[in-house]
Amino acid sequence: MEMAYLKQQDSVRLYYFAASDYQDGDLDIWIDTIREYDTSGQTGENGVTDWKLPSEAQDFSADMLTAEDGYWILSQSNGTAQMKLPLLSNQPVWNGKVAADLTTEEADAYAAAQRRDIMTNVGVVFDLSERAEQETYALLDLDGDGTAEKLLLRSRMAQAVNEVDHSPLDQYIFAVNTMRGETRTAQNLGNSIYAFTPDGRQILLALMRRDEFGQCESFLFSYENGELQEVGSFAQDIREIWVENGQIITTQSYDYILQRENLRIIYRIGSDGRLAEIPTDRYDLPEQAALHGLNKDLEVCRTPDAGSERFTINADHGVYFLYLDAGRQWLCVETENGVTGWLKLADYTAEEAWATFNDLIPNGG
Repeated sequence: MEMAYLKQQDSVRLYYFAASDYQDGDLDIWIDTIREYDTSGQTGENGVTDWKLPSEAQDFSADMLTAEDGYWILSQSNGTAQMKLPLLSNQPVWNGKVAADLTTEEADAYAAAQRRDIMTNVGVVFDLSERAEQETYALLDLDGDGTAEKLLLRSRMAQAVNEVDHSPLDQYIFAVNTMRGETRTAQNLGNSIYAFTPDGRQILLALMRRDEFGQCESFLFSYENGELQEVGSFAQDIREIWVENGQIITTQSYDYILQRENLRIIYRIGSDGRLAEIPTDRYDLPEQAALHGLNKDLEVCRTPDAGSERFTINADHGVYFLYLDAGRQWLCVETENGVTGWLKLADYTAEEAWATFNDLIPNGG
């Protein structure tokens, strides 16, 4: 089994606010720059690169700076405002040049090398992102013909008004060799383009977003007839997948009325080119599940069928949560003396869950 991981430079980058014209002894410092320190020392003078903030960012009362999902994120400590700026690219990628300075021949060679790396490292997730102020792009030989395709990720607003868009890529265009394409929607989309192969034959591209709770969703795309086709999505960071025998193995947080679990959910690309979940008889819950105490007698079904025989588990007995059925609609429980039964999750409201079990936080808290 190969574990997917993110290809990255062997360096650590530190970011902090600075003043471009600071002199020792200055009392009044105007913060107008983000300073990047690259421990590999490969870029800038002694590994230091300064990025001048646009005027609207200089006026922003920023209390905190983080670098995440392809952005510099300026946030106020009270959480009332946030600004995202692209984490601009400055790393040499080929012949000592940054991507923006490559000749056509160099771009083709670089794109072909990227393809070879991906195709020979099954399951490895590569971050291909080259970030400019108005777009994020990647150079990759998608079809194996030796020439570079340019993948373009742009804010719809930035494309329309030809200026930097400081809002998240909630409405975006993801296309090949063109600035036009279908407008897509994804709240809090990251500013990164990923690629991997699940089988050594096909390249899949990926974008990723985080919701307001920090949960990830990854969107997969294939390249067909000169265009990108969205093939599906799953609720996990693309960089944390596993790949085995062409299968994409994920661990996803799953909320149901009783509590939150991490489920192992497996996908493949089907014969129709779409992402498809591979059916399973059940979804196992943690092996070391706690014994959940009962506040009252628990009526359960003998099998995951509303028409099956019903029986009662006495409140004196706690139950373990074993697994969910294939449809994730029924929960199998087991008493400490080995008696098993099934609960239909749709029968429980949050109030009923609280009334029945004495140690749960319904809906995962």
